[in-house]
Amino acid sequence: MRSLCHAIAVAFVLALPCARPVMAQSAPKAEKPKEELVTEKGFASRVFELKHRDPADLAVVLHPLGSGYRGATMSANREFRTISVRDFPENIAAIEAAVKRLDVVEAAKTDIELRLWVLLASHNETGGSRLPDDLKEAVGALKSALTYRSYALVGSFVERVRDGARGIRGEGVTDIGDPGEKSARKAMQLEYQINSLSLEPSEKGPATLRLDGFYFTLAGGGRAQLRTDVTIRDGEKVVVGTSTVQDRGLVVVVSGRVIK
Repeated sequence: MRSLCHAIAVAFVLALPCARPVMAQSAPKAEKPKEELVTEKGFASRVFELKHRDPADLAVVLHPLGSGYRGATMSANREFRTISVRDFPENIAAIEAAVKRLDVVEAAKTDIELRLWVLLASHNETGGSRLPDDLKEAVGALKSALTYRSYALVGSFVERVRDGARGIRGEGVTDIGDPGEKSARKAMQLEYQINSLSLEPSEKGPATLRLDGFYFTLAGGGRAQLRTDVTIRDGEKVVVGTSTVQDRGLVVVVSGRVIK
């Protein structure tokens, strides 16, 4: 029995060295992700001097042509009319080709005469007034479509703008009320705004004018406003919309004409 216990003890001691490596093993360490290797040794620098286009605007177009590598830069300076680039030579070559193609004299913008009429409509016959001849057709169509019996011109605007113009706006003051009762007339503020105007030529007919973000308001002793996008054919008059102020109807008519 003693010899058997001794044999078991010896076997256990002999087995220990074999178990140690298993217990001492640990999970392999995850390799750290290698950072993207970026070398600046191959970079070159170039300053492009522009003659016709705005550097900041052109830089937005050129930016995707850069490599995007760390250390690559592109900056525009409006004072010196330059674009400075630091990048790989092949990217600078692509940017140079784009600058030659894009830095050219911009085609002359077309001039457009924009007209706006503000009408107040009444349910009685005495509320009207003499209207310009160029509004008679539009007012005739309004009378057949709306229930108002008379129309009075309370404001008009004429503005000469160019294709692509932005932030067009105008304002003025008018008064409304019964023409025979001056004490009852109330001054009101007129204001309009157009975010942008663009001309779309057509080969088969008149060009189309797009007035994006048209906004008009009449305020003072009441308030009425219109907000919409407007599309007008060259020389056409369009009723932008109608609203109400006090007991009157507000009608805004817009026309655009390309100046040859």
